[in-house]
Amino acid sequence: MVIDWLPPGTAEAATAPDDPWAKPRRQDQRTVALRLKRVLMTILAEQGVDLPIPPDGPVVRMVDQRLVRKAFYACTPTEEGTPKQKAESRRKQFTRALGWAEQEQLIAAHEIEGVTYLRLSRPDVAGEAEVPES
Repeated sequence: MVIDWLPPGTAEAATAPDDPWAKPRRQDQRTVALRLKRVLMTILAEQGVDLPIPPDGPVVRMVDQRLVRKAFYACTPTEEGTPKQKAESRRKQFTRALGWAEQEQLIAAHEIEGVTYLRLSRPDVAGEAEVPES
């Protein structure tokens, strides 16, 4: 059971319903997805590289997945526990958020010369959904 303390119609305005990253219904899942979005956008802007989508696709802004993971871990709070338990919690959150974002076609991953790169994906744009993913 959930108690909605806001008047009808105001809860939707607060969650930006048009943001596909805010789609998960559970608050904990939505928080992790939005954290991944924030981290990915920041890293793309600061450290992204322009690379062609393999094999001969257009040039897009991508970022090394390791940079995203490191930044995600740095801003992910964990419950009390041993360092190993905290690391495992962060790993699970990152893996789940990444998997969800790929499933929703919000991001795409490509392996280029042995490095896994992430990029934003827009399935609603004509032709974007047909780009082969590696």
